[in-house]
Amino acid sequence: YHTDGVLAFWRGNGVNCLKAGPEQAIAFTAREAYIKAVCENPNCPTIFENFLTGALAGTTAQLILYPMEVVKTRIAVSVRGEYSGIADCIRQSLRRGGVKDLYRGCFANTVGIFPHRGLDMGTYFTLESIAKQWYARSEGGCDSATTKKVSLPIHMTLGCGMVASVFSQTVTYPLNLIRTKLQTQRVNGRPTRYDGMGHCFFTVLREEGPRGLFAGILPNMAKAVPSTAISYAVFRKTCDALERTNSSYELDNVVTEAKPQH
Repeated sequence: YHTDGVLAFWRGNGVNCLKAGPEQAIAFTAREAYIKAVCENPNCPTIFENFLTGALAGTTAQLILYPMEVVKTRIAVSVRGEYSGIADCIRQSLRRGGVKDLYRGCFANTVGIFPHRGLDMGTYFTLESIAKQWYARSEGGCDSATTKKVSLPIHMTLGCGMVASVFSQTVTYPLNLIRTKLQTQRVNGRPTRYDGMGHCFFTVLREEGPRGLFAGILPNMAKAVPSTAISYAVFRKTCDALERTNSSYELDNVVTEAKPQH
């Protein structure tokens, strides 16, 4: 705040928003495709299948949009005047190390995102399925057709998203920390301290101890938990609205076809 004022807390948010929307869209869309390809029963995936499809979907989205992740991180940790904008950050990165520089830390990111998105999406969709089954039984039905039609109240959807986010963030945070350190070295005169993922891990462990692997987890939780919960809630409520619109459209077509022609 003393360095750049209130706006400093939103540094990098523009590229974050440009990345977050497409990333979630790709992840949710890819998950539907992977469910059809992987699951024995796509209408009722197991816990393992939820984890696997979530991990594959999240990894797919990250690999496609990874350069935006690097740009977002570099702008977020930059000082005033270091970059004039997103294009300038990309230009400086290309000048410093070519296209390869925009994929710095990609392996560490992939290693981290696979379990993170797997636990995140897997936990959410498993909890959502359990909650829907409970609601379906309370309404006198428990078959898959009835369960699929259940629309959870907003607080239940948010709760499932928050639990999933806390669980996945806690388990995979050290990998996120290592990825960030690898992405930001050599930027703005920062030294190259780490040769790779393993070297970074053991260096942090030696210098800061186990607690160093969780440095910054509380502010990360403060941002990621509500953000993830809201993303799932918006996704689910949008899907429910589209399904109602589609059902209404199909019903209108049936009624129109049933009318006698004059």
